[in-house]
Amino acid sequence: MNSDLFLLAIAAASQSVPGQDAPPEQPSSAESATLGVTAAPASGTDPVAAADDQGSAPPAEPVPQEPDAEEEEEIVVTGTRARGTVDTDIPAEVTLDRRDIRAYGASNIGELLEALAPQTSSGRGRGGGSPVVLLNGRRISGFREIRNIPPEAITRVEVFPEEVALRYGYRADQRVVNFVLRRRFRAITAELEAGAATEGGRPSYEGDINVLQLNDNGRWTVDAEYSKESPLFESERDIVQATTGTGDPALPSLAPYRTLLGETESWEMAATLNRTIFGDVSATLNTSLDINSSESQFGLPSITLDVPASSPFAQPGADTVFRYLPTAGPLRRLNDSRSFHTGVALNGDLDRWRWSFTGNYDRNTSDNVTNQGILPTLIQERILANDPDIDPRGDLSDALFLARPSDRTRSLTNIGSAEAVASGPLFLLPGGEINASLRVGFDTRDLESESLRSGIVTTRDLSRDRTHGQANIDIPIASRREGFLEALGNLSLNANAEVEHFSDFGTLRTLGAGLNWSPIEMVSLIASMTDEEGPPSISQLGDPVLLTPNVRVFDFVRGETVDISRLEGGNPQLVADNRRVYKLGATVRPFTGQKDLTVSANYTDTRIDNPIASFPTATAEIEAAFPDRFLRDADGRLLRIDSRPLNFAKSQRRELRWGFNLSLPFGPQPQPRQGRRGGARGDGAGAPGAAGAPGSAGQATAQRRPDGAGQGAAPAAGTPPQGAGSQGPPPGGRGPGGFGGGGGGRGPGGFGGGRGGFGGPGGGRIQLGLFHTWRFEDSVLIRPGVPELDFLNGSAAGNRGGTPRHQIELDAGVFRNGFGARINGNWQSGTNVLGGPVSGGGTRSDLAFSDLATLNLRLFADLGQQRSLVRKIPFFRGARVTLSVDNLFNSRPQVTDASGTTPLSYQPDYLDPLGRSVRLSLRKLFF
Repeated sequence: MNSDLFLLAIAAASQSVPGQDAPPEQPSSAESATLGVTAAPASGTDPVAAADDQGSAPPAEPVPQEPDAEEEEEIVVTGTRARGTVDTDIPAEVTLDRRDIRAYGASNIGELLEALAPQTSSGRGRGGGSPVVLLNGRRISGFREIRNIPPEAITRVEVFPEEVALRYGYRADQRVVNFVLRRRFRAITAELEAGAATEGGRPSYEGDINVLQLNDNGRWTVDAEYSKESPLFESERDIVQATTGTGDPALPSLAPYRTLLGETESWEMAATLNRTIFGDVSATLNTSLDINSSESQFGLPSITLDVPASSPFAQPGADTVFRYLPTAGPLRRLNDSRSFHTGVALNGDLDRWRWSFTGNYDRNTSDNVTNQGILPTLIQERILANDPDIDPRGDLSDALFLARPSDRTRSLTNIGSAEAVASGPLFLLPGGEINASLRVGFDTRDLESESLRSGIVTTRDLSRDRTHGQANIDIPIASRREGFLEALGNLSLNANAEVEHFSDFGTLRTLGAGLNWSPIEMVSLIASMTDEEGPPSISQLGDPVLLTPNVRVFDFVRGETVDISRLEGGNPQLVADNRRVYKLGATVRPFTGQKDLTVSANYTDTRIDNPIASFPTATAEIEAAFPDRFLRDADGRLLRIDSRPLNFAKSQRRELRWGFNLSLPFGPQPQPRQGRRGGARGDGAGAPGAAGAPGSAGQATAQRRPDGAGQGAAPAAGTPPQGAGSQGPPPGGRGPGGFGGGGGGRGPGGFGGGRGGFGGPGGGRIQLGLFHTWRFEDSVLIRPGVPELDFLNGSAAGNRGGTPRHQIELDAGVFRNGFGARINGNWQSGTNVLGGPVSGGGTRSDLAFSDLATLNLRLFADLGQQRSLVRKIPFFRGARVTLSVDNLFNSRPQVTDASGTTPLSYQPDYLDPLGRSVRLSLRKLFF
């Protein structure tokens, strides 16, 4: 018999010896590791007599033992996964511990998730690549619930591929990010921030305060935030105006009256309460209110008047006069919006199945007012009559004009949703258990809008109810752990289907399948397919129509920059699209231990029929395909563009995204210190018990009985087991190891585990992430019979030109002794846009968009870890100062035509008005 197992048997048998204390109760929480030890009595021992010694049974005859009874005795050790582990066999692509998290220098989960964008983005879905977010391996009501939690309260972050989303009732088109919180934490976090552009203008201010408490009863948090950004005008940048001052008051510069970036102001307030109810159900209630306002300016009102040739207003060769009216004030758009949200989440276990319920309600209001200028009244008659009191060189009096009625839009959106998800094992196969997840839900949306444009009132009331259900099944084929077809490694298949019924679109379906294969432990391969039907959003259908004046665009047909009116809003003629996505992915982890290197590559092929898209850049080929979207005057000058969304015929995109994440320690690393009862201080989990001792679930090998009972999963690699086997101080309690880390007490050097503060003193950390996206195809067929748009070779995908064939994302950081530096960089290859043919032959000037590289720098210092400073100024305990420089080298896109000239609408300050900006923040934790 193995010596470790023999010791386990002795320990278990000793619990029934007379005179010993009763065995402690096992933790009942599903998040705590539990051990089940079943052992036959030692050879030669009469179990009935032993029971009689305990006073639980009368004496009985000895039970004869078979000669080989000792060989047949069975010992089964079971355990659960570490607290907060995601319910999947697919390994995480990225795992961050406390020191990794701290090295990002983020102020809250929202900032941390933003910093992790290169690792969490996905090109497979409709949501712009944003990930699914879990908390402690469970669903939440929404990201609002956790976005303001400080990173000091996080013990682990894991990033999983899209296929893991199926286990939680989501589609396989978003990566999954799991945040695991500490058991105990309490702090008030306050932060003040100020910033500005280095070229001047756009000062910004922000203040935030957050109160958070985590304990065995759950968590609660309250957060309030205020931010304000000042407007940035064209006069604050080196912009060449289309009409410049000539001494004629009729042609003033519009630069002081046109904003590049509008003024914004916002208030955000949120509160979350989590408690355990009914004994084992985690219940969360979240509510928030956002109040936002903004103001933008679009230049000056103007008039065009008919004049007789004899009028002093007359100009040679013209029968009209054009005037800007500075004294009338600039054209403005004001927006006020209110967003109220409340959400609830329930999570629990039913036998071996996990279940969750989430419900949300959102109410959003938005009011827009756009003043469209003025209307001539008596002035026209007085000009025609050659009134001598009107000075043709002076400014025209506003009293002679009537203000044009302002365009107004108002919208109200109400959204309610409820969703239930259950997942767990169905039955056992030789390769493991078949797992399934089921989701059912209902949501309703209602959009009411009213618009007043040119004196005409238009109302719209749209509603949509959606009933949906999804099923996913994971089938294990081969398993190293189960010893079945282990030469193949770990191999599993999954299939999923979803049905959605829309009250305004009928029934749509989604089908998907995938294969997960790990031939050896360090390599994971994934292949998947999704065929999905999707409707346009209710806002794409019913947003109120807005007309924005004086929008500067480049007219590819005439090769000139003009100011036009742009029509925006919803398009009720949109139809559903059909999206097919194929993916092949590979992940390699060549090292274990403190050297953490992950190399990944994902090839994605996306084909969409009837894709729904915003109106593209108004090139000549776009105007030829949609002539009714463009309005020109008699001379061919562009006046208006209808930019509401539309359906194309089909689109195709193929790309390969590959790269690596590397995390390396350097310098002397802090070692866990043994605390009371053998626990390790500073890691927040405690050390595993000795091999073979009760509580060593992380080191014992689980054995599966023939009937499948007693099967358990070992803790995730590199994660200490929790619960009875930890034998350390209660997590989050106060001890010498630091506030909340390991023993969870307050350390003299700062906030967190170890004497040096959160994450421990000493050892440094280097992080490096580098990803390259290589696009092989990105094209759109507008409609049959029209040439295809090739965004990689001459077609315009937006105001930044075509789609770059190559793009590189860099994320690098170094952290040690409380000082950190991070660099985020992006580079994309240049593109070009073909000018198109002209009548009589030839082509108009093509536009060339240069390569673009930008770097963002973040420097921060945890003042609480500077012991001498804290002794002198105790206020700095728990404080951090951060200096951020965005667009470090003030890089801007460069656009030129064939002659090397930059069109007015493509001036660098138009494409990136802010340029380099600097922000300084002071963050303080009170605990």
